[in-house]
Amino acid sequence: MKNLWEQSLAFLKTEVNDQTFAAWFLPIKQHSMKDGTLTLTVPNKFFENWIREKYLDILQSALLKASGETVSVQF
Repeated sequence: MKNLWEQSLAFLKTEVNDQTFAAWFLPIKQHSMKDGTLTLTVPNKFFENWIREKYLDILQSALLKASGETVSVQF
């Protein structure tokens, strides 16, 4: 069974170009999902900050589509 992050990737792939998807979303891994909070593992702090600044809205939208509910995200 796919985890929530893997399900969300399918939505993200349709929202950004292939290069952006490969560079900024494929390296992210799901660490845990507990009490409505998805914890994601990213390569480094710069990566986390870039995702927060540029892609947090689209990421949360994809999580909503995949889960059917609002999910908090932490890195």
